[in-house]
This record gives sequence, structure tokens and C-alpha cells, in this order.
Amino acid sequence: MPDVIYLDAAASTPPFAEVVQQYVSVGSVVYANPASGHGLGKAAHLMLEQARAEVLELLGAERYRLVFTSGATEGNNWILQCVPAGPGARVVISAVEHASVRRAAQAAAGRFGWSLEILPVGKDGTLDPAVLDDLVARPPDVLSIMAVNNETGIIHPVSEIGRRLREAGAKTFFHVDAVHAVARGFWPTSLDGISALSLSAHKFHGLKGGGMLLVDRGASLSPLLYGGEQEDGLRSGTVHVASAVASATALRLCLERRDEAFFDLGRRLRDGIAARLPQVTVVGEGAPGVPWICMVAVPGMRGDALVRMMDAAGIEISSGSACASGKQGLSATLAAMMADFRKGYIRFSYHLMTSPAEIDDAVGRFADIIERYSLSSR
Repeated sequence: MPDVIYLDAAASTPPFAEVVQQYVSVGSVVYANPASGHGLGKAAHLMLEQARAEVLELLGAERYRLVFTSGATEGNNWILQCVPAGPGARVVISAVEHASVRRAAQAAAGRFGWSLEILPVGKDGTLDPAVLDDLVARPPDVLSIMAVNNETGIIHPVSEIGRRLREAGAKTFFHVDAVHAVARGFWPTSLDGISALSLSAHKFHGLKGGGMLLVDRGASLSPLLYGGEQEDGLRSGTVHVASAVASATALRLCLERRDEAFFDLGRRLRDGIAARLPQVTVVGEGAPGVPWICMVAVPGMRGDALVRMMDAAGIEISSGSACASGKQGLSATLAAMMADFRKGYIRFSYHLMTSPAEIDDAVGRFADIIERYSLSSR
């Protein structure tokens, strides 16, 4: 059995050893309720607030309130269930949003009587400039656009959208799913006009169950949970201090370590596939995207079959969002891009523990599978 190479980091990254150690250490020693007034409670509260301040500084988001959540699905649902928008409100999302935004928006529209509009994307997965012009000309009440698509890695111009909405004097509550934008040069260059951002720690080498929701102090948002009024009154319940501290550490380390050498692995992956398999194309090729997520289209094969073949060869990838794995047919993202249903689509996504040798090995095994299949199907 060949060594396993994990290339499904867009679904979840392996946690940093330092993060796991810190989580265990803090959870074992600073176990008191951070809302308690005694010494241990005050120590827990201090660590929590230090983690909060560190995250806001790292992201250049000092004007935001940071609420620690269980993950981006919670944050995305929270925004769309608790944003102050009454019956008849115009709510807009893109056609390639994560299911936790798309389905939450659909549910909220039915519940609150909203008018829900879906922004189309082109075949390369990007938003048409004319669509952005219309957003500014007719600002919606609520807007949710992801910074980086979780399946294709395509970048959306959320900083530009926020700036243009602000300059137009729009009152739009603009939410950004920023889960896959954690890297220098890929985090939004400006947060002006952005009301809220969602993050999930296990996508940047933290632990599952740790999430972050940044909410502009000038934006209005109702509480998700009621009770003891923790987290600035927005999310009641005892705060998980060890998770918050570990998530802040993972964010810092990830921003430090996702450097040019890390980005170069994306070019190595794409160049390797192009050299061995010219018939295989990168989805969204030519559009702005992050290097560490690469979806490819393979003629004459099914994505789910390719995933099984690759798994048998020791390469762990996916055919798209892990939240929709096991479902046949094109994903909502690929359907919105008018992808060719006759091709199979798989997603490679590497992480900070991935080596150049593993990239080369994975490309070689992938090419061997495609070449063997091509010979057997003649």
C-alpha cells in the first residue's frame, strides 16, 4: 500500500502540533468559567480577551466585535437568521455560495418574507462586472458573497464591493464568508463596507469546533442565543476558552507560514498536471484564485469514481465540497458555472504540511490512473 497523501485540506486541515498542545494545556489548567469573579475565572477571562485582541489585530479588524463560535456554518446561519431585515427586504447572495449560506438564505427568505436574489457567475466562476455595477446602483438590504470559493478557489472582489457600497452611501449589511481567505495577500485588502466575516479554525490548521464571527461595531445584529449575555450579549453560553486561544494561535501561525514557498506548491501542482495530462483542465483557469485549491475537469470520467480510484492509490482528495460529498451530479457551484456534465470534477487542496515531493508523487499517481483508464476503455 503506497503512503497516503492528504490533499483535501479545503475540507479540513491537519492541526498544528503547537495548537493541539496549547488546547490541551489551556483546557487542563485554565478550566474555570471566564465569567466567574474569582482568581481562576479572571485568569480565564484574561486569556480569552488576549486571544480576541490578537485575532482582531492579525486581521486588521480592530473596529469589529469578535464573537467566538463553533464554526463558519454557525456564523453564516447566524447572520442570515438574525440580521435586522423585515418582510420585503431584498437579500442577495451569489450562485456559488457555500450551502450554509445558500440554504440559510432560502430558509430565512421563506420565514421572514424576503425577496431572495441569486447573482450569476460566468463560466470561469467570477462575478460579472455589470452585476457588481447593479449592486451599487440598487443596493440590497443584505448581501452575502464569499471571499474565496471552497470548491474552485476562485477569488471574489469583496473589498471592491464593500468600498463601492460605502462610497455609494448604501446601508447594506454585507456579509463575507472568509473561510478560505486566510493568507497574506489573499485576505481582503480592505474591510471598508463589510459588515461581518465568518471564519472556521479547522480550515487554517486549528481544531474543529472553533469558529469566529467578526461584526462591525456599527452594524446591528440580534443575538443568536439568549441567556447569560456572554460575547458582548450576542452569544450566550459559557465561552470555550481553550478553543478560542487555540484558534487564535492557529490563525497567527497560518498567516506566518503561508508564504511564497507554500504558494509555489500550487504552481507545481498545476504545471505537473498540465505536463502529464494535457486533456485535463483546471476549472476557472485564468481567473483570480488561491493557489492551494485546484479543481480539475477530466473528460470521460465521473468525479466520484475518480475519488475512489485516487483513494485506492493513497491520494485523498474530493469531488467538491465535503459538505455535499456522496451526492451525484454537478454541485451547485459547477452548475452555476455551466460546467460540462460529461466530465468528472475533482478538487486537490494542499496544506502547510504538504511537501513538494508529495505534490509530484500525487500528480504521478493521478496521471497513472488516468492513463490506465484511457487504455482500458479503448
